[in-house]
Amino acid sequence: MEFQDRMKQLFERGLSGSREALSEAGKRMGELGEKGLLRFEISHLESQAEKLFAKLGTKVYERRRDGGADARVHLDEADVQELLREIDELEERIRVKEASLRMKG
Repeated sequence: MEFQDRMKQLFERGLSGSREALSEAGKRMGELGEKGLLRFEISHLESQAEKLFAKLGTKVYERRRDGGADARVHLDEADVQELLREIDELEERIRVKEASLRMKG
């Protein structure tokens, strides 16, 4: 199995685990206070962002590996743009939740 395939499997397993964790959290939501729930949601969003950063890093590595020392990753490439857009969305969602958490004291 190639490195890229192994990395894709790793990310897919991570996303599956995240979905399961979120489902379990939904069951326990009644047990958590609002602040605890916000902290959990922030942590979950940060975890998703870390996975996207890893995907972005994998793309950079693969381009370097496949293209040699002169390989470049351009920010206007569609796959890179999509990852950056998703990361930006997650960062905004994190900021909103952190602001809500601060307001709750």
